[in-house]
Amino acid sequence: MATDTDTATGSQKNGASSNDAPRHWHFNFSVIDNPVRLNESFALRFEVYCKERQFLPAENYPSQLEIDSYDRQCIHIGGINQDGLMIGTVRLVLPSSIGFPLFEHCVLFPEYQYLCGEKVQHTSGEISRLAISKLYRRRLNDGLYGLAYRNDAMDLDGEISQAQQLADQRHDRR
Repeated sequence: MATDTDTATGSQKNGASSNDAPRHWHFNFSVIDNPVRLNESFALRFEVYCKERQFLPAENYPSQLEIDSYDRQCIHIGGINQDGLMIGTVRLVLPSSIGFPLFEHCVLFPEYQYLCGEKVQHTSGEISRLAISKLYRRRLNDGLYGLAYRNDAMDLDGEISQAQQLADQRHDRR
């Protein structure tokens, strides 16, 4: 995993200062290890889960930080852009006495009931609360199914790419 030091400032080789080193990354994903970044993660989750997608009632989070009882048993990961803004977050819920969010919010199909077993729950984790900032979910001008402009889907000979033709066929069947 790249760190801020490795990628943003570069190493100081051949007498070059860290300011002269080019940035080789667009995003830095790392474990969130400070309260300020953790609150940014919770705020992004509130924005996505409560305001945009309305999966959770916003009035349940007056602080505008989407936090639940599982967050204390988690490893939180944050994605930071070159400007230092939190653009994405996800958490890994570790085994604990309160279990996993999956069992609170979902009914499992019979073939997956074994996941409810105590041994499985003590040796597993759950990835949840993936949230990506609205600014980074699509490229500028992307439509619902991808490319915004036909010109973007053209290959060098001016022909529509096979991938775009397949995407168009799938879209037409809906």
